[in-house]
Amino acid sequence: MSNDIHSAGKSTASAIGTTFKAIGALIFALIKQFGLYVPILYAVFGTVLCLAFDLRLISTELNSILFWIGGGLSLITSVAITIYKHRLSEEKKAESCPIRARSRKFLCPNNLPYRKSKIDSPKIYMSNLEPDKLIHEYEDRFIVYQTDERGTPHYIKTEYKYRS
Repeated sequence: MSNDIHSAGKSTASAIGTTFKAIGALIFALIKQFGLYVPILYAVFGTVLCLAFDLRLISTELNSILFWIGGGLSLITSVAITIYKHRLSEEKKAESCPIRARSRKFLCPNNLPYRKSKIDSPKIYMSNLEPDKLIHEYEDRFIVYQTDERGTPHYIKTEYKYRS
């Protein structure tokens, strides 16, 4: 009977440890995803100040108000930076497509949403016969673009390869 109690205690401790690991992983993922490093350091700094100098952060004193304003600003800044980084990554995706849609959803020349795929990656080159033509050669087709004086490509046509 003593072994049963001991093994039950081990399984309970293991379950609690697994739960704490999962919660810790979730918190770390949220911190990483939203870039909350600065607000967390700010909170740690505030905790140290409270312990070292006996500050009361939940009051109407000027120090308390300034602390909460600073915390709010650091949180807003972190979220703004995260949104900005996300926007940059979307713009990089759009730049990899020769034609950029004016909407928020970027489309590649085949009018499908952008997908990064090694299988669907074209060979891109300028035509030797017509230097103002940009060619995207896929496994099953060619997509031809006309470049203007600024080098901006404009879709002309799609030619499919014949398979024998």
